[in-house]
Amino acid sequence: MDDPSRRDFLARAGGGLAALALTPGLVAFTGRSRAAAHAARRSGGSGTVRVGVVGTGARGREALEAFAELPAAEVVAICDEDPGRLKGGKRRAPDALATTDLAEMLEAAAGLEAVVLCTPTHRHLEVLQPVLAAGLHVYCETPLAHRREDAEAIVRLAADSERVVAAGSTARANPLYTRTRGVTRTEATGRLLAAEVHAHRRTSWRQAAPDPAWEAKRNWRLDPEVSLGLPGEVLAHWFDYLLWTTGLEPVSVHGHGAVLAWRDGREVADTVQLLVACAGGPAWNCEATLGNSFGDEEARVHGTNGTVRAAESHAWLYKESDAPTQGWEVYATRETHFRDEGLVLLANATKLAAQEKLAAGAGQPHSPFWYALDDFLAACLEGRKPACTPREAFPATILAQRAADALRSEGGAGLDGLLAPPASDAAR
Repeated sequence: MDDPSRRDFLARAGGGLAALALTPGLVAFTGRSRAAAHAARRSGGSGTVRVGVVGTGARGREALEAFAELPAAEVVAICDEDPGRLKGGKRRAPDALATTDLAEMLEAAAGLEAVVLCTPTHRHLEVLQPVLAAGLHVYCETPLAHRREDAEAIVRLAADSERVVAAGSTARANPLYTRTRGVTRTEATGRLLAAEVHAHRRTSWRQAAPDPAWEAKRNWRLDPEVSLGLPGEVLAHWFDYLLWTTGLEPVSVHGHGAVLAWRDGREVADTVQLLVACAGGPAWNCEATLGNSFGDEEARVHGTNGTVRAAESHAWLYKESDAPTQGWEVYATRETHFRDEGLVLLANATKLAAQEKLAAGAGQPHSPFWYALDDFLAACLEGRKPACTPREAFPATILAQRAADALRSEGGAGLDGLLAPPASDAAR
């Protein structure tokens, strides 16, 4: 793995404190909004992005709560076909236009500039098309779609659009995860051996509805015709993290799943185990459940010199006893977990070290979703590429689809050539 990032790191490692900044742009990170910082620097024009949210279920409400904390966002419209869900969104955005009709939102919302799609996965394409046709920026949740052809269509539409089109693979906008990526691709971790993910939640996914007509629509995750289950709705984000962080190439996925926790007649597994084999020998073990919350969600990447562990807001490097010493270690905070001592990885380590605050706290101040939405707003304001595009999110989406196929067949699914994104219409 003699790539430029590794050589750059080794060249800096003897530089002590400066080596803590493994990735450009992280030295000045303080947990504040990048979009707000950009808006403050603008001369003329609006300092905010006028945003609409389509889909006001749990994820849409989370987006509205994040926007309430992001000064560069002005929520001007919300949309959901489900009147009950729309009412929940209205409580979080009381001044926004609220409608059950997407066309009305696109026509009536004054000055609307960007739309965040928090609809069910299988409806992303049908909503994204009119939003892009209206000339608006779009943030589309991950996975992109439940079918390959829909995911390919989204990639092509995004590539051919002049607007910002962001995919909701939140790891790439997370400064802490960028930090772990820098460590993973250096001698601090060494030659990559394996990775593992566990995602534990205690939730049934089943949702009641006062009106029976909406019950099936609210429970789309339990419909095997449109749902990718745990591989799509939970593990797709971690697939993208591992693809982006390790640079490894998956070649096959094998899976086993069962309904173990919620035996209520559902067909979509509530507990799954997946083995993703990569070119050259490394493999990823990924398991997820809706029946147990212990351990929450995290990924671990194992190498010959150490293991990088990433949770939602914290990360550590656990070194092997014979691993070479990195120049930045003297400044790192250490935490002991049972018998293992971890070097705390921070996105803003250089700044904290200069202020003698390294031991004051190791976690990120915001959720991964907050950072992804903040990056989207900044991309809209700056007219730049977002942290994750649909093209970049495509491989994780297809891996999730193939993993769901493997679970249905209780076997394996090959990936040879399937993860490559399609060319845009303009390039064909």
